[in-house]
Amino acid sequence: MYDRGRFQARVLGRESGDRRASRQPPVAAFRARQFPRKYPYTVEELVAVGGVVTVADLIVGLNPQKRRFLRAWTSPNGIQLVTKRAGRCRRWWALCGCGRRVEALYRRPDQASATWSCRRCSQLQYSSRLHSREHMSRRVLAPRRQISAKHYYEQQCRSVKAAARVNAWWAANRDSLLERMAQIVAANDREADRAAAWLREQFQHPRPIVAAHIETARSLSPELLEILRRLNAVTA
Repeated sequence: MYDRGRFQARVLGRESGDRRASRQPPVAAFRARQFPRKYPYTVEELVAVGGVVTVADLIVGLNPQKRRFLRAWTSPNGIQLVTKRAGRCRRWWALCGCGRRVEALYRRPDQASATWSCRRCSQLQYSSRLHSREHMSRRVLAPRRQISAKHYYEQQCRSVKAAARVNAWWAANRDSLLERMAQIVAANDREADRAAAWLREQFQHPRPIVAAHIETARSLSPELLEILRRLNAVTA
């Protein structure tokens, strides 16, 4: 039977983890379940300690006139920037050593001082995938969320100003609405600053060494993995 919702989910890449795991070989699915990948740091932790650099920070040192004609440029700190056409305009991206074009590069504390890499190469994960909504690290915005929040705030301000030009109620409450929106943004910024300070304090404590479980799983023979998978199915 044709399942339209499942077809759209497959096309958009929104299938659930259970469906993706069901397509994996039995040994691979067991390995992914029994030996989950461990992440030594999160993106929000590096944002709090200043271990992130975005394209907006790097492109400041480039002449605005040259941004229109250059297709590649190397920043003073050695990070290469490239352009990629996005519709009718071109957008600048940071080039990682693995070849991926990203909008933010990260530097872990245990890496060399001049090493900047993408989130995958740095083995980072978002706090939203590791912690609940009540965790302090969820209040620190990742680089992409910072850009989205800024654009959303600017869009709402434009909407209020546009509505005030055609409606008397919006015109009368225009200033109070804009002031209220600015207060909400300022409160969110203060909350993010407190969360970042807490993360910096936690960052100073010794961090336990993360065991490479996935490397240990890969070193096991297929026969032993099959035995472990059967034992896990019996005891489940």
